[in-house]
Amino acid sequence: MRPGGSPNDDERITLHRDESRVLAPDDIIELYAGVHVGRAKLWANGGVVQPQSVMAEAPTMAIRPVGR
Repeated sequence: MRPGGSPNDDERITLHRDESRVLAPDDIIELYAGVHVGRAKLWANGGVVQPQSVMAEAPTMAIRPVGR
C-alpha cells in the first residue's frame, strides 16, 4: 500500500494476508511493481497523471458496488 499515493518506496506499507486496513481516499494499492489500483478520482479524465505506471496505456473501467 502506498499511503496518500506516495511514490516514495520508504513510505510503502506491506500488507499480509491476515491483515486488514481501512484505506484513505487517496491511498493506492500496488499489486506489482508499476501496477497501481486507486480510486478513479485520483487520476484525471482523458490523460495520464502517473506515466510511470505500466497501466498507463491499458483500457480503463470503473467497478461500482451494486445495491448500495
